[in-house]
Amino acid sequence: MEHSRVNLSYGYENLHLSNVSDLSEYYKPDSIKSYISPSIVFNNTDDHFFPQHGMILSASLLYAGIGGTQRFLKDRESARFYYSLEDKFDITTILKYKIQAGAIKENGYLPISEKFYLGGLGTVRGYDYGSISPKDASGDSIGGKRMMINSAEISVPVSIKKKMWLSAFIDNGRIGEDNLNIVRSSYGVSFDWITPIGPLNFTWAWPIGDKKDDETRKFEFSIGSGF
Repeated sequence: MEHSRVNLSYGYENLHLSNVSDLSEYYKPDSIKSYISPSIVFNNTDDHFFPQHGMILSASLLYAGIGGTQRFLKDRESARFYYSLEDKFDITTILKYKIQAGAIKENGYLPISEKFYLGGLGTVRGYDYGSISPKDASGDSIGGKRMMINSAEISVPVSIKKKMWLSAFIDNGRIGEDNLNIVRSSYGVSFDWITPIGPLNFTWAWPIGDKKDDETRKFEFSIGSGF
């Protein structure tokens, strides 16, 4: 268990929403979310910000329904793998691969805010945050109950001393209600820099085969890792 961390948490939220008449099919004005959430993380990577070797595996479960009015079961899993090609090239080169998956079982009231949405850093770059989603007859995003994301990157240092890295990536995301029928992909480059205020990430991404009504975003900036 040297590289593992196990956690068990309980939460209680009393929610009151106003002006939800247009979304009354998906939201209740008042609800209580009482939940328990176990999780486990395995991490044997060699560096916190720029791993060159190892993997990070995580799984979590959220059960809402210990009292309260919201009732659903949500599970999420992810795996990240890092592999250095330093022995094959003169310059440090890191291959990265990440897969994420999630599913929700509705046992009663499930607010659409608890469902999955893709787009933006950490999911499918090149699309607006949360814009990849099933939609209702009015064109409003209502989230999905199933999702899967695959991301692959290759990274090289701009300056190891100054902790600057340049990466090229490709993302593929799939989401839907009962199956993964909505598919979006993108490619791009990102620049990471560890500064005294924290890790900075600059990302330029371009959608692959985007649809007419897709909401896209070519540039994103964040304080934190983009992978």
